[in-house]
Amino acid sequence: MPPSALQLLIALVLAGLTFAVGGPLSIGGGQSVDALDAFLLVFALVNLRLGWNAANTSGGGRAPGWFVALGLLTAALITYAMIHALTPRPEATRGIRPAEAGDRCLLLATPGRGQASGHGSSDGLYAV
Repeated sequence: MPPSALQLLIALVLAGLTFAVGGPLSIGGGQSVDALDAFLLVFALVNLRLGWNAANTSGGGRAPGWFVALGLLTAALITYAMIHALTPRPEATRGIRPAEAGDRCLLLATPGRGQASGHGSSDGLYAV
């Protein structure tokens, strides 16, 4: 396996890994971006660049056709994943919110929360 193919494979694995892992970073206003994905994608881009340089060097100044095609697909995947990672999204609430009047759902009582909390529930009941 040529060294350029290994670098390309590493870039593909790092870009693909971003769809399986995530590390949301709050940016305020109830929104977050995925900082872990952005971090992994930077390394994917560096590996793609190193691989492309190695392919150009070994091919007499021109990368092989298969490498150019896979490299462009990898670059497109990295671009899509980076836009997805850095687009602000509402922060996840994990499906739990204070209960409101008229809710028809499972209610969880939280002991010791009888005081008013200012979150729409003064009896310590939460809707799931």
